[in-house]
Amino acid sequence: MLSQAKIKRQVRYDCERSEDYPEAATWYFEIIEDSKTIGEVERKIYKQLFPTFNDREKVEFVIKKTPLRYRLVVFDSGRNLRGKVHPIMRRDENLHVVAKSGNLEVFLARRFS
Repeated sequence: MLSQAKIKRQVRYDCERSEDYPEAATWYFEIIEDSKTIGEVERKIYKQLFPTFNDREKVEFVIKKTPLRYRLVVFDSGRNLRGKVHPIMRRDENLHVVAKSGNLEVFLARRFS
């Protein structure tokens, strides 16, 4: 479990070959940001990867005792990232495993509560 003081504004991402669209990748973005900025970051992601084939999943909640929100966005796109959409952005090669595990809410509750 992370202490509230260690939760930082950031974007983590991962991608893998799409199971539904052979010409596309499934993208996973974990956005941790304040409520005013989180939508702007998500729009930058979609702008770079548009057109998207679908929105598979979106999970969002407030991180307790912080001004931050958590948003996980999953979708398919045939495009690649062309640059950073956030100053603190890194690839997390395990993000797709957690997102597909079916226990995402349990994982997030342990991580952020």
